[in-house]
Amino acid sequence: MRTVVTGILLLAAGMAAWAAEEPKLTQGDYAIRLTPDGLEATWKGVPFLCASHFSIAKPEWKGTYYAGDNLLGRASAKTTVTADAISVADLAPDIGGQIVHEFRLDDNGLTVTLTLSIAGDIAPGPTEYTGGVLPGETFAGGRYRTQGVLGQEDWRALPLEKPKETGPGTLHICGNLNGLDVSGHGVTVHAEAIEGPSIQFYDMRSRGFAGKQSNYWLLYSFPAGKGETRIATRFTVQADAATAPVVTAGPVVLAEGDAKVPVTSIVVDPTAHPVEKAAAKELQAYLVRLGGAEVPIVEADGTTPAAPGTLFVGPGKAAGALYQAAEFEPLGPDGFILRAKGGMLVAAGKNHRGTVYAVYRLLERLGCRFYARELEVVPTTAGVTISAPLDVVDSAGFEWRAMLGTIPTMKCSLSPGEWEASVAGVDVPKMMAFPKGGFWHHTMGFLLPAKPLAETHPEYLALVGKDRKVDEPAVQQYCLSNPELLQAMTGKVLDWIASDPDKLYYPVHYGDVVKFCECDKCKAMYEEKGSVTDTVIWFDNQIAKVVGEKYPGKFVTILAYHSTRTPPKNVKPEPNLLIIFCAIVECQARPWSHPVNMKLNVCKDLEEWIRLHPLGPKGIMTFDYPTTYHYAGYTYPALYAFVDNIRYYHKLGLRGVYVCGLGSWKHLEHVYSYVIPRIMWQPDQDMGALIDEFCNAWYGSAAKPMRDYVELLHRSAMESPCEGVADCHKGPGQKFFRDLYTPEFVAKAYALFAQAEAQATDPLVRNRIAKDKWGFLVTDLFLNGTKSGEILPASNAVGFESKLPTLEEYRKVSELLRINRLFNRPWLVNSHQWNRFSLGSLVGFEPEREPWWTSPRVQELMASPDAAFRKAQDMDREKQQRFVTLENDDLQVIVVPTLGGRIWRLYHKGLKSELLRRAALPIGGLERGLPSTPYVGLSGYEEYTAKKFGSAGWGQAFQSQLAADGNAITLTATFPNGLKLTRVVALAPDKPELTIDSRLENAGAQPVKDAVLRVHPEFLPQAGDEKPELQTRTTDGKWKTIPYEAGDNFLVGDKRPQGAWALRFPKAGLRIADELDSAQIDTWYFYNGNTFFNLELFSPARDLAPGESIGLKHRYVVSRGE
Repeated sequence: MRTVVTGILLLAAGMAAWAAEEPKLTQGDYAIRLTPDGLEATWKGVPFLCASHFSIAKPEWKGTYYAGDNLLGRASAKTTVTADAISVADLAPDIGGQIVHEFRLDDNGLTVTLTLSIAGDIAPGPTEYTGGVLPGETFAGGRYRTQGVLGQEDWRALPLEKPKETGPGTLHICGNLNGLDVSGHGVTVHAEAIEGPSIQFYDMRSRGFAGKQSNYWLLYSFPAGKGETRIATRFTVQADAATAPVVTAGPVVLAEGDAKVPVTSIVVDPTAHPVEKAAAKELQAYLVRLGGAEVPIVEADGTTPAAPGTLFVGPGKAAGALYQAAEFEPLGPDGFILRAKGGMLVAAGKNHRGTVYAVYRLLERLGCRFYARELEVVPTTAGVTISAPLDVVDSAGFEWRAMLGTIPTMKCSLSPGEWEASVAGVDVPKMMAFPKGGFWHHTMGFLLPAKPLAETHPEYLALVGKDRKVDEPAVQQYCLSNPELLQAMTGKVLDWIASDPDKLYYPVHYGDVVKFCECDKCKAMYEEKGSVTDTVIWFDNQIAKVVGEKYPGKFVTILAYHSTRTPPKNVKPEPNLLIIFCAIVECQARPWSHPVNMKLNVCKDLEEWIRLHPLGPKGIMTFDYPTTYHYAGYTYPALYAFVDNIRYYHKLGLRGVYVCGLGSWKHLEHVYSYVIPRIMWQPDQDMGALIDEFCNAWYGSAAKPMRDYVELLHRSAMESPCEGVADCHKGPGQKFFRDLYTPEFVAKAYALFAQAEAQATDPLVRNRIAKDKWGFLVTDLFLNGTKSGEILPASNAVGFESKLPTLEEYRKVSELLRINRLFNRPWLVNSHQWNRFSLGSLVGFEPEREPWWTSPRVQELMASPDAAFRKAQDMDREKQQRFVTLENDDLQVIVVPTLGGRIWRLYHKGLKSELLRRAALPIGGLERGLPSTPYVGLSGYEEYTAKKFGSAGWGQAFQSQLAADGNAITLTATFPNGLKLTRVVALAPDKPELTIDSRLENAGAQPVKDAVLRVHPEFLPQAGDEKPELQTRTTDGKWKTIPYEAGDNFLVGDKRPQGAWALRFPKAGLRIADELDSAQIDTWYFYNGNTFFNLELFSPARDLAPGESIGLKHRYVVSRGE
């Protein structure tokens, strides 16, 4: 071993004395150096790392806690060099943070470690930690291979060209990696995540960062909060396998009968599409992997007669001896011919995609199987024999077959969809166009951005309610009756086609919302045309006509989705306007032919669209949802039903099928990804045989019980008598799943998982089983487990209940957490604000540290669920001390100081009635409050410190002081912007009146703009489901009933209350009045949520200088018999 150390930093009296040179180390073939860009590393003189970086942002990337650029130039950083390591310790004083980087060398490699310690109690912020930046000069144009928990993927090409996009996140290559191999310039670097979160691999060459950061990032990203986090990466380098001595390979031969002809060349036409030339390279590479010698690729135009021993890839004059051009005519666009004859072979498609599919079909005939990115089977023998007879003429069941699955797109005969598809590193052109900055599902907001229109042409924007507002592009709606909008949108579409001319479909789709423009002209147009659907089709028809004239052969597409799924009454689509039919809220677990779906008119509507379209079924594609969006990963059995639907679509003769949302941690996604593309190509295939084949390969020795689990799950769903639907958005709590996952079903499923675990001998197989079991554990605990992480509303004397899980449930939770950690899954299962759901609801607490697995309580539960169970029994008694109860003979009021100081219960004793709507309260919030974002709907009474719904104030922990007489509580909280909210909640000792006096003061040193006190109570119907009358007090002191609509109701003009407004329930004999000084109020807002009703108050917005304040005092008076 040889070691060279230069640039040692001497430390004296706690101060650093810099040496003249940058710190360096050399050990064996490895050398490292610390530069202003971070870590540089070489192996045998070849650079494999060129930079490193670490930063901590504030929540939502709004500012920075710590930016670790140029460690060498930071006065707070102290560097130490020893014989085998360079370490740098730096401080982040604003958060009480210490950051230690250690770069440790040995003869076999480099270990890079980051240790982050935060003493401050901060809102967790996102991080960017590049433990290593790989130089493009070494690896661009090379290749990479990933190692994940489920297996190792095959090598893939790294493009030489920089990404075209330059925005944040460009370009995410792959993620959730345990390890990564990257090769280029004769070396292969292996990076292994040995501690901390998983690796994300990015191509940042187009980002324009300073220094050497604009290269390939090995990125770790995690939420940084109080506590310690440690991340370690191991780098080793070796000579690239491609440059190593080649093992002697056997010949590649074409065998027909007794004749064996050595293959001498792979021939492609000089004018062939680049994708077809890439397909030739792919065939060449796989023949070598199969054990054959490398067959040279030759470009030939057919001037020389074809010779035996030739493999033709793609059509052309040279390959013409093996097929007739007329044979392609009856085939669909992606059809192909795969034929061996006379000592030659042709794999040629009707288009470039068909040629690729022919090549992969040939490889499957040679024994290759493409089960998943993590599982390819390539049998290796001494030589390769391609046997005749071989005569396959095949065509896909649909022109467009797109989805994101777990198998590379072209290897499973899918169409290039919304994600990149490639062959041998060459991109396959997409068929569907994408607007700049957007995606194809909802495009108008990207084609004609609304933000500038708000200034120049606000009349182009849809009027919804009272406003023509700017929304996010994906949900933006427009005023379709405006002729100038139509002209502007048409111009944008024509410009789009001109700039991206090689696509086939150009989607002109409205926003992802149900409501359309409500202006008088649009309403008149809906009436004139026949419906909203007629109007939408008419609008896109006008664009399609112009496109058809200028770009014949191109198609415009439009969604039949939600409120436009019902076919038009009068307006027929233009021939070049394709309809994308979306059945999104129906039962995805049973086929469209099931009585439940027949009642929802899926087949009726689809077949009517076919009848209306000039192209008949070839004018229709479908947009399907055999998966779930929220609560990703839970058990959602839609495969069998979807296969039936695909066969129905094929029988109808539809043009295409698109599957939305399958990838990214969905239950059984690998099974779905293998079966669905094959059924879309040939719908008559035996689904059961495909599932059997996949399970045997994926689960190995555990195939039988896992195959039985797939059958149990899907057959039970298909045969369910439930009248409810399996909605792709609503999660495991919907009625269909509550009826399906009975105790008997759950017991059978766990028994099958136990059998599979017992039979699995391969660690990768055990991980694959664990992934599937994760989803079942979440579903079971969600539906059947005790919600130990929540305090639940109850009608008992104390107003709530808290039940402890059983020991068996604790063990399930412990297993769930261990699997969650294995796959580096987040704590938050569903981030959608209206259905936000974290593992805290299952485990009984929220982690006190970030990342979640560093929390001692989480670690204890994962390590010893039995001990955690015993401890939880002791802690349960402490939960009840988080509530403050105010009580008199008429009312009981429960206040929760640590959750926004909210009033969680207002209970009328005489009527035995809950007046406020209540939701379950998370234990983590009871302990220390919740961050202001994301908003969590906990109901009751809450207040905000700004006009926007869900602004700060609803979830923060308040300090509290109970009055000596027990009738009032004072609540105080200070927010990051310096605002201080003080609220006094006082219950009258002898009558049903509750007074709330709130004051919002700027206690900081800087002015605060647009401060508002907003009161947000949610009241319940009474006497069962009785909805209230809305009343306001008039100037003469009398009550006046105000009519209201569903949703938003703003009380203005003569509807504006004069000192009071109320909810009156005649049947219940109850009035809830809110009395106050009207001068305090800017906005009176009543919300009719059908099952709840809000009496919301807004103070005027004010800019508060330090020391200034605004107040809002009001009193609820509950009276009976009115």
